[in-house]
Amino acid sequence: MLACLLIRADASTAAAGAGFTALLAGGASLARRPEHESQRREALSLAPLAAGGRPEPSDAASHERLQALEQRVRECTAELERTVAEFESFHSSVSHDLRSPLGAIVNLVAILSEDYAERLDDTGRECLRRIERSARAALSLTDGIVAYVHSGKDGLHPEPVAMRALFEEEAARLAALHAPDARVAIGELPDADADPDMIRAVVASLLGNAFKFVRKGEAAEIEIDGWDANGEHVYSVRDRGIGIDARWADRLFKPFERLHGSPDYPGHGLGLAVVARLVRRHGGRVWAEGARDAGATFYFSLPKR
Repeated sequence: MLACLLIRADASTAAAGAGFTALLAGGASLARRPEHESQRREALSLAPLAAGGRPEPSDAASHERLQALEQRVRECTAELERTVAEFESFHSSVSHDLRSPLGAIVNLVAILSEDYAERLDDTGRECLRRIERSARAALSLTDGIVAYVHSGKDGLHPEPVAMRALFEEEAARLAALHAPDARVAIGELPDADADPDMIRAVVASLLGNAFKFVRKGEAAEIEIDGWDANGEHVYSVRDRGIGIDARWADRLFKPFERLHGSPDYPGHGLGLAVVARLVRRHGGRVWAEGARDAGATFYFSLPKR
């Protein structure tokens, strides 16, 4: 019975992830189509001028083509608006309708564990522990989806950010929570002009991974560096943990992609997707380097203002 429950839970989570990814892809595709059509319409309308002539209002065929293109743009815009509305509805469902029952499961398990522990045998107590872990994993996934949605819709409010101080604050916070014996070295970092909340989320996610993906029995070793190059501020977070397979490094920044499926390293595959989205909204880039069992380095850049 327990195995069936866990299989169903895993299948539901996978289905939710696949549906969310499909919805994202559909919205992105629709978002591009009106621009494509408007560019075609502009190219058609300006073609006579580029040839040294004037547009001919009496040209019935050209007029009909322009009308057809305009209608297509209106249709694509309406379709995009419907997709955005569906996306917002999905976000609301995730943040409220799904989170509430999952939270209730965690609370009920806690009550059972405390008030009925003596009535349960070892198998029953193990079942409760697995139910709690699964529910918390699902809660983490819903929080990740909500963060991903907000990373694309919240307004961008850039201001000067002292990047070295920001990295120091987040490193101290994470070390106190997870790894007081961690060794973190922070070099001189160029300041940036960015949205402070978004960049804090970027820094927290990259440092959180560096603290998490350590070899068993070893303390985290993290090096943070930064420099200016080609009109950009570049920042790097380097760890000496379990590393990544460099062949699949680009996959790390896509939703629901994980290269480490071990239960020792829990996650939902959305943290780096949020990082990529936030950095790209600033006009920057993200990339990674590394090798298995040899650590990894994650980079992000922000344009110099």
